[in-house]
Order: sequence, then structure tokens, then C-alpha cells
Amino acid sequence: MALKPLKVANGGVIAQFQPGDLVDPQFLPMVVPSTPVSFRANSIVGSATEALLSMTPSRNYVDGTAATSFQASPGKTLVFAGMAADVLNTANAACGCVYRLRVNITGAVTTASPQIGLLAVSDATMSKNAIDGNFVPLSFGQFTVSVTGTQSFGITQQGFGSGNGFMLWGFEY
Repeated sequence: MALKPLKVANGGVIAQFQPGDLVDPQFLPMVVPSTPVSFRANSIVGSATEALLSMTPSRNYVDGTAATSFQASPGKTLVFAGMAADVLNTANAACGCVYRLRVNITGAVTTASPQIGLLAVSDATMSKNAIDGNFVPLSFGQFTVSVTGTQSFGITQQGFGSGNGFMLWGFEY
């Protein structure tokens, strides 16, 4: 009996085979025990010059201490799934922010560390209480953005106005 691949539709995996059929293991979804992680900052005031963003980490739904540079847990790989930002216009003025995901091979992240991701959000309507947001996926299929070992990562921000929010999330395994 020939091996039959699973069919992928709309980003989901659908098993289509008859009892007794063989399925090539490379097409089976990989299930890896993992820990959800996120890094967030709220009520961000934009910085005219690029600056490190202080974020609160959360691992397995437990908050940690805010910092500007992070590493994966010892012996783990941290895979980034995506990052999102929002802006809530708290005044009648334009506001927005550019966020850069930066990674350093050894040592803490700085504003000069290599940039591997970018996200921008703004509200140019200049209307009080206007809201806007943006999202960037960082891992899809076999392509993943991750850190491990001594590699550190952080977010830099540059913008104007206040009321901005940011979140980076993924999982460790």
C-alpha cells in the first residue's frame, strides 16, 4: 500500500485516509511539549530617539520582572510566534511607534544589536480615543525565528505620543 500524505487546507491539517492506509510520518503534525511565553508593555510613551522597551515577561501564565533584555530559559529554545502593537490616541494629536525585534549572540541587547523584525503602528487621525493596531507573524511552517543558549533579545521603540501597547509571544521547548 502506498504512503498517502495528509492534505493541508486553509492552514489546517486534515487527515484523509482509509483504515489500514499508511501515512508518511513527515506529514503528521509535530507535537512538542512547550511552555507559552509572552513579553508585553502597556501605556508606552514614544521616544524621539530609539530606546530599549521595558517589558513584563510571562512564562506559563506567570508574570516575571520587567526588563529590557531577555534570554530563553536554560536548556530551552524560545520560538517567537508573532508580535502585535496597538495605539490608543489619548489626545487630539498624531501618535505612533516603530518597534524593532533585536537579537544579540552574547550579552544584553542594545539599540545597535542586529534587527530581525519590525512592526509599526500609528493613528494619524488626530482624534482622541481613536484606536489602531498591527500584527506581524514571526514563525510559519518550517520557518521559525528563535533564540537559545546565550542569545538575548529585546525590543527597541521609537515614536511619538502616548497610549501605545506592545506584545511579543511564542513558546519554549
